[in-house]
Amino acid sequence: MALYDTLGPDATRFVCRQTAMTTICVSADYVSKTANLKLEEAELPEEQRKMHKIRHLILFDDAVTPEDKSLAKQADLTLHTMEEVIFRGREAKKSGKTTTVEPKPDDVFMFSYTSGTTGDPKGVKLTHKMLVNGVYAM
Repeated sequence: MALYDTLGPDATRFVCRQTAMTTICVSADYVSKTANLKLEEAELPEEQRKMHKIRHLILFDDAVTPEDKSLAKQADLTLHTMEEVIFRGREAKKSGKTTTVEPKPDDVFMFSYTSGTTGDPKGVKLTHKMLVNGVYAM
């Protein structure tokens, strides 16, 4: 799922709540933004929180400052590099701890959320068939 920074903080919170996602892939400059969104609602009752299920940030780059690492820890976020995730996946595959299931054309590849100009963002299902057709058209 793509979380565009143009959505703004309220829409980002809405998407996180609606999808119940636990992990977000971000560039290093979004670590503090994500941590702050989560920390801002820490005093709210759990039923009012929208970012409470976010536990992991996978980093596209590893240029995270010590301050951002500290902020992430304070927000109960575990930071992972993309290389670490790839390595762990390969190791799990080698040890037989995981299996690969090929997707079917109509399986959901990702959700893309609109800007929500008429209210909250709306999620659109994108299938593998849509992705392949888009690549083929290019």
